[in-house]
This record gives sequence, C-alpha cells and structure tokens, in this order.
Amino acid sequence: EPDDERFVKLWALLDSLVMPSIEWTLIHEGPLPHHASQRAAKLAYGAWAVLALWGRKHNIPRIEVSPLDLQRFALGRKATSGMSEMLAAAREQLDYRGWDEDIADALWLLRFAQDGGHFKKGNPE
Repeated sequence: EPDDERFVKLWALLDSLVMPSIEWTLIHEGPLPHHASQRAAKLAYGAWAVLALWGRKHNIPRIEVSPLDLQRFALGRKATSGMSEMLAAAREQLDYRGWDEDIADALWLLRFAQDGGHFKKGNPE
C-alpha cells in the first residue's frame, strides 16, 4: 500500500474516534530525528503531520512527548541501549505480559498522560 494511503487511513481512524461530548487531549510521541532509512523518516514525519493537522482541525490540544523524554519518564534517564529497556520496564512496572515494543511504548505514553505529564523519576539529564 502506498505510504500516503496510510496517512489517509490514520486520518479516517482519528475522525472515527471523535466524540463531541468528550474533552480530548492528543498525546503522542514525536518522530525520532534519526531513522534507519529515508522511508522510515517519511513515515514518522508523515504520521506526525497527520496528528498535528488533525488535532488543529478539531481544536484538540496536543502534547508531543519526545522519545528521549519518554525514556526519561519510564527509566529515569535519557540514555538507553534501545527499546528493549522500555519493554523490560513495561513488563516489570506496568505488568505488561507481551513482547511488542510498540505496545510497551504506547503503555508508557498512557502512563505519562495518567500522571499528568510529569517526570517523576531520576534527573532531567
């Protein structure tokens, strides 16, 4: 499927979730500045653009959490050897029983939102 078709589907999915009676805040991870390939960068920044434009269209506040800030929230530090530490922390601290790193990342975003977006662990650096 063409990449831009993915962006259209993401927009449609987001539109299907809007309920005017519910107050929303869109919390998402920002794109990584460095990716393994140009295609990965295009997908990451394309998805970021869809989220930003969709939130603006619907007047939904948006909080973008950088990947390093999410790591700091979950692990108490920014430097990690990779996503496997985030997965291990989700399994230990969030009682996640799966092995999908993307789901672990999403669970940390949810916890970040539930905690009001405050960094509770470690040092800012």
